Amino acid sequence: MDFIRYIYRYFRNSFIRFLALFFAKKLSIGNNALIVSPHPDDEILGCGALIKRMNASGKNVSIVFLTKGENTTPKINKQKLIEARRNLTIRALGLVGQPLEKVHFLDYEDGIVRFNNSETTKLIQLIDNIKPDSIYVTNRYEGWNDHVQACNIIEQIAAEKGIKFYEYCVWFWYTMPFKTIFKIQWKNTRYIKMNREERKAKISAIEIYMRENDPNSGTPYSGALPKILIKSCGWPQEFYFVNLRQNN
Repeated sequence: MDFIRYIYRYFRNSFIRFLALFFAKKLSIGNNALIVSPHPDDEILGCGALIKRMNASGKNVSIVFLTKGENTTPKINKQKLIEARRNLTIRALGLVGQPLEKVHFLDYEDGIVRFNNSETTKLIQLIDNIKPDSIYVTNRYEGWNDHVQACNIIEQIAAEKGIKFYEYCVWFWYTMPFKTIFKIQWKNTRYIKMNREERKAKISAIEIYMRENDPNSGTPYSGALPKILIKSCGWPQEFYFVNLRQNN
């Protein structure tokens, strides 16, 4: 049954990828971007090549993690999990050339991200300090609360400040309902095609997150993500959507 699900999602995602590439334009990368990651690993899964490219070209890219991923599993002590995931993040970001002084951590509770939280004030202050020309956040069709709420938060802030924002894909490749494919405004698709160095760095960074297990429980620090999600995030293109909205 798992194999059948994998095959279904493989062909579904291949169709999505075809649609995206058919309508997509190349992403116009600004000079000062902020990537909003609900949990440690989303930034690499969705934007690893973009981070690598911006750093390699001398552009400014900052990353903010909304949560510390402390509720990934009850099998690992929360503080131990936070420390382990922070270590993985430092190692993974090193592979894409990300300066640690441009990495920020907020303290939304993992699993309960919402706009009405004191951390949102800190996020707004951070955006005011960075003054990004573009913000990247998880897709509104991701299906997971923290990913969807992160998009909602950034949509409100970006609208107030007049900042362009893009939605990147992580759980989009796994949880998005098939019927939603026909509601997406595909003309708003943007993409970057990874060169060999970018793709190698991204896949290696993904492996850092995915392969590290707690020695006592054998549980992955970043959770056991579906294979098709990881495969789709490792395709040669990264996809982004400008102001993605459901047609009414």
